[in-house]
Amino acid sequence: MRRLKKIGLLAMALACAGLIAPVAGAATIDTFAGDFQQVSDSTSDNVAVTSVYDSSLAPDAIGGYRELYVNRDAGVPGFTSLTVDGGVAFSNNNPVVGMLNYGVAHITWDGTANIAGPAPITEYALGEDFTAWSQFHIVTPGNLLNDSMVSVELWDSSGSYSGPVSWTLANNTANHYLSFSNFAGFDFANVGAIRLNFLTDNVYITSFGVVPVPPAVGLGLLGMMVVGGLRRRKKASAA
Repeated sequence: MRRLKKIGLLAMALACAGLIAPVAGAATIDTFAGDFQQVSDSTSDNVAVTSVYDSSLAPDAIGGYRELYVNRDAGVPGFTSLTVDGGVAFSNNNPVVGMLNYGVAHITWDGTANIAGPAPITEYALGEDFTAWSQFHIVTPGNLLNDSMVSVELWDSSGSYSGPVSWTLANNTANHYLSFSNFAGFDFANVGAIRLNFLTDNVYITSFGVVPVPPAVGLGLLGMMVVGGLRRRKKASAA
């Protein structure tokens, strides 16, 4: 019994210390590798600037295509850009103090070379089965100045929609997780399109994918189950 208790406590300690790799069994949505890709809008005319790269230029993009889209609202000064160069950087500059609304910036993966544009989109050609995974996973440098925020939207292969679900990326953390449970009723066996929206200034992401429950979490739960079970046995014996 003492040995089992030690195993349980060790499992919880390792999980809390983060010594277990959190991304085993991961699948890639995009590592943002390949050729330099950028869209930048500084005209403030409510006309979108877009770019679509296929698998020859964006080799790790799910479905073989990555679409960048920015559109700065008419009359809003400054500039907005999305830049892919070994990661994706979102920059938004607005010289008017207190003015937070700038327009739209997002990346879409829908398995087609056509411009998806703003929601609702009309093509859902990924045909991906995500049922082996349970969470979205974003990696950031972990040393940004402030927390940032994105949101995720999903369409299944028939066009049914779920989202947007907001996701805070803490500035002092490299690995960020968003549970599939936030997309209630969505058919993860038939993922047709994915969109990542950028909601705050100065976001930098090095990879985007899907993972099972992190092993550190699973190990921690195992440890708690072992220790809890031993405590119940001890109480039952005492009774």
